[in-house]
Amino acid sequence: MKIRHNKNAKYLKISYIFKEVLLLFSNSSKIKSSALL
Repeated sequence: MKIRHNKNAKYLKISYIFKEVLLLFSNSSKIKSSALL
């Protein structure tokens, strides 16, 4: 049970970080595109 829980927690953390990075990337790309325009 402990191992499974740890794996789930790790996965949630990774997915959360991935979402945050994706959000930052989309925001930065929007800023870049608006700057180009």
